[in-house]
Amino acid sequence: MRITCSYLGTQKVWGTPETEVLFGRADEESPIILDLSPDQRVSRLHGRIWQEQGLYWIEDLDSSRGTQLNGREIKGGGKQPLTPEDSIVVGQTTLKIDFGDAQDLAHLLGRDLELLCD
Repeated sequence: MRITCSYLGTQKVWGTPETEVLFGRADEESPIILDLSPDQRVSRLHGRIWQEQGLYWIEDLDSSRGTQLNGREIKGGGKQPLTPEDSIVVGQTTLKIDFGDAQDLAHLLGRDLELLCD
């Protein structure tokens, strides 16, 4: 899975062969995999994106400012299906997901790609 993060005119790509990604602003005690710092409108533990039975999903984890999927607020709505065309807005950060094949991505890179959104 590759995620393109756009924040205040800066675009970065982050990728991993993992099938579940917790996103938010990292600190010493959080299990965040995708760190969306320095966006202060993103909660410490904001949400998650994961693969389940061949489909991709997103869920807001009770963030303080919510998550928008294609302009629609999903906070409190449970898991929502994702497609490659979807646009996710978290704080002032926009996320676009390139699902790819996690194993192909890991093989292609030879390691985890970590161009973090910081």
